[in-house]
Amino acid sequence: MFARFARILTVVALGLTAGLTIRAHAALMTPGTADTRVPATIPVVPQVCTSGIAGTVVVRTGDLMPPLDPSRAKIVPASAPLYVFAGNACVATIQSGADGRFQLALPPGRYAIVAQVVGAAPVTRTVQVREDQWTELDIHFDLHATY
Repeated sequence: MFARFARILTVVALGLTAGLTIRAHAALMTPGTADTRVPATIPVVPQVCTSGIAGTVVVRTGDLMPPLDPSRAKIVPASAPLYVFAGNACVATIQSGADGRFQLALPPGRYAIVAQVVGAAPVTRTVQVREDQWTELDIHFDLHATY
């Protein structure tokens, strides 16, 4: 009997007071009949994110042999997509800014971060995000660099 019904969920934000309230209408529709809407109020509790990753993406070119000589080496910030994986599932995609900086709130856990810039192989870093801590992650791409 339920196979004949198509369930449509319409979510309407009602406003922000002490928290956010969302009203959901589940409409049961069957051919030749009117909509029957059943309202339900769902409270949404705002969460403060106290853990995640933050860092920079840079591209390094030129002679990177120590001691580093700024006249022969160039290190510039890069805007790059970053893909965040928990196990085999991609859980987030972010873009570092023009200044190379990024920040992403994540719950505690182990993540693989894959970053890409044009002309270089993807870089993968594994991080452990701990509760109530931000994990610093700097990603370097070596493009036509010598050591």
